[in-house]
Order: sequence, then C-alpha cells, then structure tokens
Amino acid sequence: MSQLRVLAIHGCCLGDLPESKVSGAIRESTARALAAAGFHDVDIKAPFYGALLNSYARADYGAFEAIGGLEGSVDEEDLGGSKAELTSTYESISAELHSGSGLEARLPIPDVVRELILHSFTTDVSTYLTMLRAKEAIWDVITSAWREFGEDGPDLVVAHSLGTVVTWDVMARLGGGLSRPRGLLLMGSPLYLGTVVRGVAEAPDTALPVDTAIHVYDDGDLIAGGKPIAPPFAGITDRAVENKAFPTSHDYGPYAKAAADSGVFAELIE
Repeated sequence: MSQLRVLAIHGCCLGDLPESKVSGAIRESTARALAAAGFHDVDIKAPFYGALLNSYARADYGAFEAIGGLEGSVDEEDLGGSKAELTSTYESISAELHSGSGLEARLPIPDVVRELILHSFTTDVSTYLTMLRAKEAIWDVITSAWREFGEDGPDLVVAHSLGTVVTWDVMARLGGGLSRPRGLLLMGSPLYLGTVVRGVAEAPDTALPVDTAIHVYDDGDLIAGGKPIAPPFAGITDRAVENKAFPTSHDYGPYAKAAADSGVFAELIE
C-alpha cells in the first residue's frame, strides 16, 4: 500500500496555544493510533484554526439560546423534563465540571443540559455557528490544507469535536470542488445538538463526498460527543466506544485510540 494521506482536524478551545504545539500533538496522536491499527507509512497534515477562531470571538449566543429554551415557552415534554429540574441539573453539573468529581453518576444527561454545558464552557462553538465570516475563514484554512495533498487529496479525514462540524460544513458545501476521500472519521461530535444542527451550512441530509463515514462517540463524554448523530445526518454510521473517564473521555487522543482498538481505521481505509 502506498503512503496513507491523512487530514486531521482539531476541536475547540485551543486558540491560546501555539500552532506548532497543537498541530504537533494532533499529528502525534493520529500517527500513534494509525500505527496501532497497522498503518505506519503516513503523511498527516493538521491545519490549525484556533487562533483565527479566537479573533472572531463573541458573546455566548448558543448558551443564551439554550437557556431561553429552559426559561421560555418551550413545552417541558419537548425538553425532556421540567424546566426547574433541568436548570438545577445544569447548575449542579457545571459545579461538578469545575471540581471534576462525581460526574459519572449523573449519566444520562438530557440533551438541553448537554447543550448548555457545551456553550457555557466555550465560546468557540457559538462563534463558529453564528458568524459567517468566521466560518468562511476557517473553511479556507481546511480547504488549503486539503489541497496541499495535490490532486488526489487525503485518503482519510479525521475530525474531532468542533472540528467535526467544520469538516461536515466543508465537505457538504464545497464537496464538488474537493477530491473524494476513502474514509471520514468523526470523533465526539456535537452534531446531534439542536443549536449545532441549526447552525450547519447545509441541510443535514446532504450526502457527503466520501466512500465511508463513521462517527465514534462515548456516552460518558459530557462536553459534546455523547450520542449518535445519524439521523439527522445522512450517510454516517455511529459507533459507540469507551474512552477514559471524564474529562479525558472527550479528548482527541483517547478517541483516536478507541477508533484504532475497535477496528474503525481498518474499516475506513479498506
């Protein structure tokens, strides 16, 4: 087999770190996971958009929208519980997130509370979802790295957390102008959450230009990726995996290792 070309796309909350550190760590984690899956000859590009996203930072729009769902006129049946109980759950889990204790006992967590957690602990997701200028600038970073592989493009695209949203947008919106990879691996994606689904660039049933797409998620991942994303997102197979205990259950490295251990990389690169 010829050298495997891999595009690895990071998640959020990395804008304050040096590009070399973030890209280096993502390349290292990806290479380690691929080696565990039997792929040793790899060319990995890990574009960095964190600082660019920081430059567009704005108020926590997504959190306000989700809070409005709790405090406004939305039916409690649609929310999955009473507003008072959900608000209390969110407040207590927020305190536990800061202390890092007792979280496993709180599962399962209602989607609206997960949404509050996601938007309250980072403005990156809200900024990306609500600012077209930020989206377009980040799409340029990703597509430039994609085309650095030449006419054939990457064989495999690996994306994590907010990076799964960015990747879905790029492939759904610009797919006709990009080469077709063999595999797409989404890890810990928030694409099942309402504010995220409403913020993507194209309809969720848009077919992506890829041979095989798999999303791995851990139901103990409280930050974003604790649930399947298909439906509403078309052509993606969901696969439950088990990472380390929270908070590392959301990290790029444990997800990539879990994908290797469960045979996902081999399935994507067949």
